[in-house]
Amino acid sequence: MTHFSILIALLWVGVGLAEEDPEEYLKALEETQAVLTTPQLRTQAATTPEAKAALDSVSQLTGTPENEQALFNVASQIFGNLTKDAQGDPDKLEKILLEAQKNPESFFNKLTPQQQNEIQGLAKKIPEPKRGTGALP
Repeated sequence: MTHFSILIALLWVGVGLAEEDPEEYLKALEETQAVLTTPQLRTQAATTPEAKAALDSVSQLTGTPENEQALFNVASQIFGNLTKDAQGDPDKLEKILLEAQKNPESFFNKLTPQQQNEIQGLAKKIPEPKRGTGALP
């Protein structure tokens, strides 16, 4: 589940990009998904040192541009589902993600079978991080 924690962190990025107005959530969802799935937009959106460090960590963790893109693609899909489940309410979305952090296995089990397969396939391609490399605690 180590790699799954990175996915949950990426979903938090999406929450930070989402609009506060529930009526605008579809537009915000589309924009957020575009940022998650487009490398140039991700780079442009990473305006803080923390955001840049998060992108660097994902890049380091995934090892290849293809794995990195696959991770962001599945994060985008999941973010779309979660936003719809939360009916565009950022507070509900935040609550869902807090629960996911507390119990990632339960969260994983609620994903679609396709998303679960994509995450499992990606996890097989990405080697476990070495402790002390700075990639993950």
